[in-house]
Parts: sequence; C-alpha cells; structure tokens
Amino acid sequence: MIMIGRGKYLKAQLAGLRDLPDQSGAWGILLPRGKEPAIHEPDARDQVQDINPAFLTFIDSEMNVDRGMWIVLSAFTLSYMLVLAFIFGPKAMGAGIPIWFTVPVVIIFIVFIVGPAVGIYFWVNSPVPPPVILSRKSRKIYAWRGRSLGWRVFNYDDVHPFIYRAQLISTAGAATIYTPQIAILDVNRKIVDAVVVAPPSRLPSVCGMNWEFIRRYMDDVPEKVPPVLAQPPVNDKRAMLARIDQIGFSGLVGRDFKLEPSLFAWCYYYFYGVIGYWWFRSAAWLQCRGKYPEYSMEMRRAMAFEGVNPYRKEPLSTLEQDAFSGKLPRLRFRWAIIGSLSTFLWGGLWLLIAAPFLFT
Repeated sequence: MIMIGRGKYLKAQLAGLRDLPDQSGAWGILLPRGKEPAIHEPDARDQVQDINPAFLTFIDSEMNVDRGMWIVLSAFTLSYMLVLAFIFGPKAMGAGIPIWFTVPVVIIFIVFIVGPAVGIYFWVNSPVPPPVILSRKSRKIYAWRGRSLGWRVFNYDDVHPFIYRAQLISTAGAATIYTPQIAILDVNRKIVDAVVVAPPSRLPSVCGMNWEFIRRYMDDVPEKVPPVLAQPPVNDKRAMLARIDQIGFSGLVGRDFKLEPSLFAWCYYYFYGVIGYWWFRSAAWLQCRGKYPEYSMEMRRAMAFEGVNPYRKEPLSTLEQDAFSGKLPRLRFRWAIIGSLSTFLWGGLWLLIAAPFLFT
C-alpha cells in the first residue's frame, strides 16, 4: 500500500545509523553477501518490474504519489487565492485604504499565488525519480540521487546488505517498516553511502526474500531464478488504474482486480481512494509524460542485451490483459465511482471555503 512521504522519512531515520553494526539487533538484520549461505528463500514474485539478462528493477511502490499530492494541493491553493485576489485585490488597493493595510495584503496574495505556482512548475519539470537499476551485466547498482548529485554507482561485490527497521508515521497511520538496503562501508564500518534496493515491507522476511532473489539473479543461471508476475507498464497511461490497484493497493486487491473480502480492505481502499484519486492521476500523468534522468553511456551499455530474454514471467490472463490496456469494466467502473466522489469532495471543499467570499 502507498504511504505518503515514506522515502524522506526513512532517509531521515537512516541518517541516525552512522555505523553498520556487526550483528543483527533491534535496529535491523544483516543479510548474507558473496558466498555466505542464504537465510531466506529467493522470492520476488510480485515485486519485479523488469528483468532480463542485462538488468533488474523492482516496482515503484510509492508511484511518485508524493509529487502528485503536492501538485494537486498547490493547484487547489493557487486557484483559491486567485479568486480571493480577484475579489479583494481592487478593494485593498482602492482609494482611502491606508498603505499599512494594503502592503501586507498584497504581500500575502503574492506569496500564496507565486509560491504554489513555482512549486507546480518545479514538481512538473524536475526529473521523475527512476527505480534503482541492478545490472547483472556490469555487476553494478545505479541509484538516482537527484538533479544536483546525479547517478550514484555501487559495485555489487563491494556492498554490505541489510534490512533496516524504521518507524513510519504517514497519512495511513503509524507502522514499523522494513527496507532492504545496501551500504558502502569504510574500514571502521562507518556507512559512506546507502540505498534502498527493493520495495519496503511490513515484514522483514519479505525484504530478505527480495535480497535473496537479487543474489540469485546476479550470481546464478536464469533457470534457477524464480518466475515473476508481469506488472502494469509504467509509461502507458492505459495501465494507470491497473498500477494503482496492483501496486498502490497491493494486498487489498487480487490479480483478478477484485477487492479482498474484508471490511478493512473495502474501507481503506475507498477512503484512501476518494482522498487521493487526483493525487494518483497527477502522479500517473507525471510517470507517463514527465522528464526522466538521462542514462550515461556506461549505463546504456550495462542495460543493453541481445537475443531472447530467458527470465521467466508468468503469462498474463485475458482479464489482466484487459486491465493493463484499460478495458476491464469492473476496474473502470470502480474508479469512475471513486473519481466522482473525489471530485465532489475536493470541489465541495473548495466551494465551501470560497462560498462566503463568492456569494456575499
């Protein structure tokens, strides 16, 4: 399930872990590396986005929803302040209004109009964070560090893997979240750099199985790598609703795109869906139409392969094909209801706030 603001929160907690302990404990779990024996079975069946002889990527469990949320909230604020400026601007600058009143009012309007507008421009034009790329071909891991730092390259054989335990507080509530990470250490086991390599989970065993899947992929023949499920494509707008269901609400929606038969699943799905529908739409638009960081020549070579892809993906059912192409009736109908309720909620809230100024 999507948890807003997760990435930055986990990063802030990891900043408190300056040294990697030499034993597992309350902080997290050390994972095997190199020839060390496995402590989990390799399994990433519903976690892999792309897998081929050159590279592996996992699903983006956040789906860039943070940025979509801020775009929608900024547009909400911007439109509201523009209406207020149109109504009260002429009055605030009219004849007989003292300057000590006019100046603060104008400054407030400028801040709350220019600020959201600049934010929208920034979020739309900033590169969309790409997934971590694990290249079997080059035995390197590539992680995007933002526009200022660019790509960070880790040598797979030099990294120290671990599962980090973090307390997460978000719009969905509070929970303990585990993340599979790799770190570069100095001689004193101080963390020089670290990155999350697979989706976080509420269960440490899931993180361990994801890491063991990575090891099997990097070090073994394709026939020994367990098969994975095909995931909705990232850059196809037709697959937007399927991505929201399968990735954003994983665990609540089955591969048949039916909600799990539990009160919690239905309440959570519809409540969070109505609240965040336009966030999801904005995030999906960014993923389909946004700017992505450019790959270096080294990365392009590390991600290229020729011939048949020997890694196994379970074939799509007819129902899944319809969902991925945006043609599944039950999926379209369910999200049409959610979209209508979300529009009514946010539009009604906007009118409720603006009504005293518009109709007086």
